[in-house]
Amino acid sequence: MATVLKSGDRDKHQAAAQNASAIAGFNLSDLADEGRTRLEQCRLQVQEMLAVTVAQVSFSLLGHTIKAILLLSILMVLTEIN
Repeated sequence: MATVLKSGDRDKHQAAAQNASAIAGFNLSDLADEGRTRLEQCRLQVQEMLAVTVAQVSFSLLGHTIKAILLLSILMVLTEIN
């Protein structure tokens, strides 16, 4: 919002300056709030991605462990037969 002031009206100059900085402060505050909101959303998304990755790695390790146990069991049975 633009305000045109005539020279010599000091009170109006001060009021206009206060209004302008109040508007600028409000816009910066909104921008800061939006930034904080987006950062929180990103933080939550990264946490979710990390949890999924940990679950996938754990499942993969479990699969390899089960395979190793089965192979050892087969080897034990084969050595007992011979």
